[in-house]
Amino acid sequence: MSKTCYFVTAPEGSGSYMLAEWLSAGGCKYIPEEEELVEILNAEIAKNVVIRRSMPHRNKWISIAKIGRDINFNTDYDVVFIGIIRDQFATVQSVQNRSFDITDYDVLLFSNRRAAISKISGIIQDFRGEIITYESMVNNEGFRRRLWAHLDLEWHDYPEDYEFYDGNEKYYG
Repeated sequence: MSKTCYFVTAPEGSGSYMLAEWLSAGGCKYIPEEEELVEILNAEIAKNVVIRRSMPHRNKWISIAKIGRDINFNTDYDVVFIGIIRDQFATVQSVQNRSFDITDYDVLLFSNRRAAISKISGIIQDFRGEIITYESMVNNEGFRRRLWAHLDLEWHDYPEDYEFYDGNEKYYG
């Protein structure tokens, strides 16, 4: 049996949590943010799992690619990265509204987001994966169905009743 670890990553405030929840609603087992990830995956029997890391993660820049390599080389899971990006203004507003410790708006608006997108682009070159947009994910059922098929997920697991919401509306409404 082929086992897949869907690794969702994004700049903070870009919708990675919603994407991971959707995959989990469709039968992928959500693995919480644990330090002993390889050990947990080696004990896991689920065919498909999903993990999520924002960038920066808990206010630190961690090597997402290193985590992916560790999973590929030390477990039975093949890693598929899914990067998600979101409208720049809505991303910043989302982070600020969640009371993260923001001391420099420009760092968040430009430097952190740009660095995260650059890192995701590099990861996608080295691993199987895709970069999607938050807006396509939340607003387009056809896109979600094509993504599901592209990720080789089972149709009988497709989460028909998962409710997406467009968090951008409150910033532009």
